[in-house]
Amino acid sequence: MARFHVTTAAVSRLRELSDSYAEPAVVVLYWTGPQADNRRHPDGSTEWVRVSEGEWNVALDSRARYEGTPLPLEVIDDLEFIVKAFPQQNPGSIVGRILDYVNGAFHVR
Repeated sequence: MARFHVTTAAVSRLRELSDSYAEPAVVVLYWTGPQADNRRHPDGSTEWVRVSEGEWNVALDSRARYEGTPLPLEVIDDLEFIVKAFPQQNPGSIVGRILDYVNGAFHVR
């Protein structure tokens, strides 16, 4: 049983992308941690501003790249997924989440 769910819309779009990929592909879910940017004030002081709280991202990558790695491969609706999670950066987990494709973009909720 998979740790996460994938909607019909996401499966459909991932199949389209996978079919156009040059070689056998896997879907990679990966976490990008919180991001901050700094702003300089006229007096020279610096202010740090949070621009992202962190998010799950979706990409396709060559299946050959992951052969022999300890990352577990999960198969959902004939698509192969690899989850790259970094627990020290990710307060949440992929467990129980849903990968969806809405308005031209992937979303993990």
